[in-house]
Amino acid sequence: MVRSNDFNSCVLAESGCTETDRPRRVRPNQPTNLDSAHRPVAYRVSKVRLKVRSFGMADFDSGPIQKVCVRRLNLAMAAETQPARSLERAFTIFFQDLEALPANAFTKRFGPVTRTVADIVHEVNLVNDSAVMEMRGEKPFPWPEGDWVTAPDGLSSKEAVIAAFETSRQKCLETTGAYSAEQIDEKITTDDGDTTRAERCRFMTLHLWYHSGQLNFIQTLIGDTAWHWS
Repeated sequence: MVRSNDFNSCVLAESGCTETDRPRRVRPNQPTNLDSAHRPVAYRVSKVRLKVRSFGMADFDSGPIQKVCVRRLNLAMAAETQPARSLERAFTIFFQDLEALPANAFTKRFGPVTRTVADIVHEVNLVNDSAVMEMRGEKPFPWPEGDWVTAPDGLSSKEAVIAAFETSRQKCLETTGAYSAEQIDEKITTDDGDTTRAERCRFMTLHLWYHSGQLNFIQTLIGDTAWHWS
């Protein structure tokens, strides 16, 4: 486990910032200093935002930090912290794992009840297509009957599976990428009750990572121990 201080030091070291570049916490009634020595803080901290975003956390106190620095920091991070960005990254990782698999792995069964890569990808596509329909206020299609989703006839080759995934991914990102930070947090109504577009993005992200782990495991079963993410 990484302690908070260790994490902060790691973030600062990898970003090229120093300990003095950290935003200062200000005690109540303490005068703020907005001279030239402090104004660049938000810009230097902006180097850290990618590392902070990748861990899904930040170490900034919500107390009375210098208002100018906070405003600049929020503006710099706004586009980077939307759930749609995390979803886009999950799509990229899943695609890279998918591309790394050999063609004969897409229909290979490793046990009597296991699903194929084609089955897994087809389910991912259905989940994402349904989620973005909910985000747009449309009624999703009926979910296929049965315990597990399986790929339809004709969706078995590596080329066909990747093409279907790419089509679904493109439609999904076109929908999620069109929303502003305010719209992504708006409440929507689904068959399961009220939620937000941000929650739908988070669900798709989690679902993609879950099945990407299955693709990783399949890679090891066929003797591939390489790291395919970039």
